[in-house]
Amino acid sequence: MYRTTNFTRSIFITGSAGLCSLLAMILFAPLPAFAATHCTSSSNCDLIGLYINPAINLLSAIFGLIAVISLILGGIQFSTSEGDPQKASKAKNRISNTVVAIFAYAVLYGFLQFLVPGGFLQ
Repeated sequence: MYRTTNFTRSIFITGSAGLCSLLAMILFAPLPAFAATHCTSSSNCDLIGLYINPAINLLSAIFGLIAVISLILGGIQFSTSEGDPQKASKAKNRISNTVVAIFAYAVLYGFLQFLVPGGFLQ
């Protein structure tokens, strides 16, 4: 029967915490200070700069928060599995699915920054 040791649990939780910290630094860094700029005329109104880029950054922050919570819950599930292989498998699946989602969102975010002018990666 598969049993997790305390050392394995602590390594897994430490790695999850490190990944959460790295994810938070990457995703929360590009948040702009949503300045209140108003259009004085239709010629100088920047729809992308005023609405689309802040919306993308806000959704990125929300995704980052959800991903961090999911990683923490996966670590808690793994550490409380008490050697039950089915519970440990569910926790590992949650963690690996979250890491895949983070990678997929990073690719999507980079693609959006390439498409939308005036993004974070100018």
